Amino acid sequence: MVNIYSKDGKQSDANSERSSEYSESEVKENNSHQGDTHVEPHNEVDSQTESGNEFSSEHSEMDKSEVNESSDEFQSFKQKIADLEDAVLREKAENQNTRKRLHREIEAARDSGVEKLIREFLPVKDSLDLGLANLDNATELESVKTGIDLTLKMIDDFLGKLEISKIDPKNEPFNPEEHQAMSVETTDLQPPNTVLKVFQVGYKLKNRLIRPAMVVVSAKEKN
Repeated sequence: MVNIYSKDGKQSDANSERSSEYSESEVKENNSHQGDTHVEPHNEVDSQTESGNEFSSEHSEMDKSEVNESSDEFQSFKQKIADLEDAVLREKAENQNTRKRLHREIEAARDSGVEKLIREFLPVKDSLDLGLANLDNATELESVKTGIDLTLKMIDDFLGKLEISKIDPKNEPFNPEEHQAMSVETTDLQPPNTVLKVFQVGYKLKNRLIRPAMVVVSAKEKN
């Protein structure tokens, strides 16, 4: 170290002054650097915060959009369910009305059929009532027989109008679909399996059997 003396005799330390100057400049640089280092992180934090806010805002908008879409879809499904329920109720009501209408039509058709049947049968009853009233005054059995024959003819005509036919199979081959065998008789006068007698005639409506004929069937004599 070099000691420098001034004119007034005071000693001056050059190195001390230089050191002081260096220290001050160093402090300023350090302060400058420290200021810069404090500013840069602050800017980065602000940038990250802004980015986070933007992401949060976008995410929130997406959530709202999804919620709106879900709500619209829910309302759409709800409306479809309501429409289906309404359609089911309408269909049910229509079926009930159709069932009631068919029931009324069936009842009307049945009543009409019964009315027609009674109208056709009343003359038969009137004829029987008239024959019974004249029975006491009849002097000959032939007149009674004639009245009964006329009544039976009226009944046959009545059944014919209803398309009901009589099954009277005497001397015809036995038909198990329309005849019911009550007994079997052996004979050589008729081929085997022939109706010999009819105990009770049968009836059928068109091709539908109402009652089979009760018959006696022939069989071949044993030798």
